[in-house]
Amino acid sequence: MAGSIGNFVSTDRIARINLEKNSIGDEGVISLMNVIKCSKSLVVLDLSSNEITGDGMTVIFEAMRDQESINYLDISSHVGCNRNIMNKKAHKALYNMLISNQYLENLKMIGINLGNTGMSWVIKAFDYGLEKCITMAK
Repeated sequence: MAGSIGNFVSTDRIARINLEKNSIGDEGVISLMNVIKCSKSLVVLDLSSNEITGDGMTVIFEAMRDQESINYLDISSHVGCNRNIMNKKAHKALYNMLISNQYLENLKMIGINLGNTGMSWVIKAFDYGLEKCITMAK
């Protein structure tokens, strides 16, 4: 199934993909992100509530590091639905994506249990961006 979606997405004519609540899991995310990381037309990607573990989140964030068209990414977990979760490896990958990707404007992460460790990586990414802006302004 994920391979078929990947073939369809690779046509570079799809702007929005909403796969929320589909239980695609890590295996589906790996197949999908192999294609999506090269897409030039996709603007919105919703992967909320898909039983994605920290390993799958890491794949998403690594694929998004250099992705230039997606400006909205939703990896949330809806209440009472299949949860997406983070782990320490995913926290670091999130940090790397946030400092590398210049095109992502909206990142929705409701209910993924980011925790203190994950939040500290997000803050480090914002601090990095702020320092970069100050350095460029000098």
